[in-house]
Amino acid sequence: MDSQVKYLLSLKAVRDRSKIVGEAAKSGKLSHFEVREDKLDEVVDFVASVIKRDYGPDKFDTIPPHGRWQHFEVGNVPRVVNIMEEWKKEGCDKTEVTRRLIDLFFVSVLLDAGAGDHWRYTEPGTDQVYERSEGIAVASLHMFKSLSYTSGSIPIVDGKGLEKLQTDELAKGFQVSDSNPMLGVDSRAALLRSLGGSLLAHPDVFGAEGRPGNLVDCLIKSAGDSAKLDVLFLWDTLQALLIPCWPKDRTTINGTPIGDAWPLSTLKNTSGSSDPSDGIQPFHKLTQWLTYSLMVPFQRVLGLEWTNADSLTALPEYRNGGLFVDLGVLVLKKDTLDRGLKASGEELPMFDAGDDVIVEWRAMTLVLIDKLYGKIQPRMGDGVQLSMAQLLEAAKRKAENSTQYEEKSGRFHPTFVASRVFVVIFILFIPPLVFPIVFPIIFPVIFPIISLVAIHIFIVFAIIISFQFVIFFLKVYTLLNLAIFLVCGIIFFIPAVIFFIFPVIFVYAKAVAFFEVVSISPTGMVDMQSIQDTPVCSSRTLG
Repeated sequence: MDSQVKYLLSLKAVRDRSKIVGEAAKSGKLSHFEVREDKLDEVVDFVASVIKRDYGPDKFDTIPPHGRWQHFEVGNVPRVVNIMEEWKKEGCDKTEVTRRLIDLFFVSVLLDAGAGDHWRYTEPGTDQVYERSEGIAVASLHMFKSLSYTSGSIPIVDGKGLEKLQTDELAKGFQVSDSNPMLGVDSRAALLRSLGGSLLAHPDVFGAEGRPGNLVDCLIKSAGDSAKLDVLFLWDTLQALLIPCWPKDRTTINGTPIGDAWPLSTLKNTSGSSDPSDGIQPFHKLTQWLTYSLMVPFQRVLGLEWTNADSLTALPEYRNGGLFVDLGVLVLKKDTLDRGLKASGEELPMFDAGDDVIVEWRAMTLVLIDKLYGKIQPRMGDGVQLSMAQLLEAAKRKAENSTQYEEKSGRFHPTFVASRVFVVIFILFIPPLVFPIVFPIIFPVIFPIISLVAIHIFIVFAIIISFQFVIFFLKVYTLLNLAIFLVCGIIFFIPAVIFFIFPVIFVYAKAVAFFEVVSISPTGMVDMQSIQDTPVCSSRTLG
């Protein structure tokens, strides 16, 4: 293998190259972002507060390592523990249980790409609905239990089983339909089929059947008499297996594919080299995510430890990087922002996944999380030493939930917030302004009792819908959005009193006068002759 290719496939290259980008950032030489280092301490304070809130002051050692295992537990359901108990009852020992977990985690992680904003998964036998990574995890688990990934009759994964997996079967397992669309179903199925072929092509590691779980035996054998496994050995094994599986349009060096690695103008400009490989920033995000995930069963089930775990980096994904955009550490330069806004035609910029700005964003995500990691440690107190995997689990996932970070982030962008406020104000003000103007005109020809009931229904729904719009559009979970919510609530209360409550009093007064005019029969029925031309207000007219 070419030495440059070997280097770019390594974990060392991921961090080395991102450090070069970090140095360029210090000199203000990034192509697309301005870095506001003064904001970084705010991120540190925020993340530290999240960790201390959930694990302090004496539970830091209970923070689980970042991995797929936690996704399977969504909804506080111990699915992994439950299925492990089932396997033990079938006679599986700890080694076989670990093999099956590696089988499951392998396919689940490789299926874990963005599902889109509209896909949901309803767990069979329950009314629980999940989305995004957690939904994919639960769906992949149920497909695993239904033998979708095997050519045999027990719940494992093997090469032939993956090679026969069709897109329709995957779509059915993930409940994909016209009303429940999922991004990239075809490519997910194709990736698993490709994985099946690659597993079968490496019988020395995965056995003749091409089973991911056979990696357990390979790693234990490589450790010899030691109870410690080497992350770098696992990494090289995974890269050899997965590089042939990735899409063929990825970056290549001298015709050799190098996976999740991309040209970056900042590196090219900094190096001044004519060698294209010197301008490549590798990430290998999905392989790192798989590595983090596969490490956990070895630790929890077999009690084995890992060496060189600090070689792994943070995951350069939109949720990690979005934290630094949301909190103002990374700010797009004007030219780049304008280009993105022009491409999207909306209030948020849009760029292709391989765009230079996205590559620079991902590289800076690695740089900033390394800095964050160094600053977090002293905040945790004496004797507390978090691993990167623990930081990612305790802070990143919880922090993104606290800020309600979404794939199309930008909720702190002034244009974004202003547009939401406009919508909310529109919803709040138009009904109360229009109602008192229109009502006196239409009142004399509306049957009063039904009208009064309808008006009260209208008021209740107006209030509920107004506040739901506030919550939906502004995501009332951060201090900024909470403040906006409270201001809108106060603004709403004043016109509500003036334009809603006063007209109700007015309506009752009018109703009394109306009853004096309308003839009532001795039976208590309205004399329809006296109001024969009066249209009746119904729920349909309100609809």
